[in-house]
Amino acid sequence: MSYFQDTPVVILPQHQKVMQPLAKDDDALLLEIGDEPVIYRTLKNLVIMGLRQILIPVTEQHDALRNYLQKIHIPGLRIRVLETSKKRSEAELLNYTLKWVDAACFFVLTSEVLLNESLIEFFKIHKSQKNTLSIGVRQIAHDSRFESIIQVQHPEQNCLKSTVENWQYYACGIYLIEKSFFKEQADRINADTSIFDIADEVMENSKARVVDLGAFCSDWRTLDDFLQANFKWIEHLYGNCKSSYLDSGGADAPLRVGEVFIHPDAKVSPKAVLIGPVIIARGCVIEEQAIVQRSVIRRNVRIKKGAFVKDSIVNTGTSLKKKGRYSGRLVLENEANFSIGHFRQTSKILHDFTYFNSTSGSPTKTPQSQKTFDVVA
Repeated sequence: MSYFQDTPVVILPQHQKVMQPLAKDDDALLLEIGDEPVIYRTLKNLVIMGLRQILIPVTEQHDALRNYLQKIHIPGLRIRVLETSKKRSEAELLNYTLKWVDAACFFVLTSEVLLNESLIEFFKIHKSQKNTLSIGVRQIAHDSRFESIIQVQHPEQNCLKSTVENWQYYACGIYLIEKSFFKEQADRINADTSIFDIADEVMENSKARVVDLGAFCSDWRTLDDFLQANFKWIEHLYGNCKSSYLDSGGADAPLRVGEVFIHPDAKVSPKAVLIGPVIIARGCVIEEQAIVQRSVIRRNVRIKKGAFVKDSIVNTGTSLKKKGRYSGRLVLENEANFSIGHFRQTSKILHDFTYFNSTSGSPTKTPQSQKTFDVVA
């Protein structure tokens, strides 16, 4: 157990186009789930797992993330922010980080994943199989449309096979890598190299494995993921607090039906109606006769008298007009708003794993319903 606890964790900030309507390039890790940024949630979960050493490489483009990390303090956690002025590829950035890694292997988490459970079983599988590289994967949802499945596969690889098993998994953003992996592949790392551009040789030598981590994490790639993560957060909050389903909150509080979170710094008219799940962030003002249903209202939003908001995300600093109607919308600054449907299933999952041996039968079952697959060239 102590060996697991000594394993460093590298968190890689990534450019996420799909999250861009809500965040700048460097801010996907600063988007809130409930009242906490994603990066704080991740760090807190790592502490609970027993992992203590955190390395976060940042460039000059990550000013907001760097400033936030300098302010937070989590007891027992050692966070080292590694600054580099040079723009580097994913593999170059990890290779640059190696000089601060004092263990034989290290975890890598991208900004496209949310941790839900401990990674110790993933660690045990990696060590027992003596892998050089272990890749966490998730299964594509069974109800995905075919065009959506193509969009979440690597766009540069025409490798969809007739056998479904060959393309039903994708990288979830969790890796466990031996330090020797980068030393062996040093001559193949350049400014355009990703982890998987240099993984082929390792796969041919059967030193790489993929592990199904579907029950251990969830995606953080699309606006749908943003909504679902927030709704699950408030559901968990209500489960712990055992709050009543219907609550007027007194004469000075709005009518709340279902799971509703109102930040203490928000001002909500007692004549407003909130139908959960709803999250009202800090600094918001909700005027009388406004109705908000199944929506996330981000910081410093003003919803004026009589406005109706349903199944929507209202971005930071937005003001909604009097008696305006917003259903299934992403509302940005200056009231620019779009259908959330335009942003669904448009995330690009980095790589298409087509290395599974479809003739090997059912996947090996591991503790807590994990599955492992042999990688074949």
